[in-house]
Amino acid sequence: NLVVLTDHRTVAPHVNDTTLRTGKSTTPRDSGLIESFWSTMQRELLDRTSWDSRTQLASAMFEWIEGFYNPRRRHSSLGNLSPAECEALHPAAEIAA
Repeated sequence: NLVVLTDHRTVAPHVNDTTLRTGKSTTPRDSGLIESFWSTMQRELLDRTSWDSRTQLASAMFEWIEGFYNPRRRHSSLGNLSPAECEALHPAAEIAA
């Protein structure tokens, strides 16, 4: 079973058989970060389609996070660079030094 830790209003309308549980964040900053993340996922992925199963939803979320959000999406905290662009500008050896 897939258990999605999120605000149930985000995912529930997009899949017919998801079991949802809300999690508690530890600090207001954590809450703000996750709210921003879910808002972005809502706009860029969840509002654009719906899924018939938890497996399809989980796969779509994984592909969006690992294939787009983490490596290619521009992040204001990185000077509006994608993580891949930031890593290319600052190789690991340079960071470790």
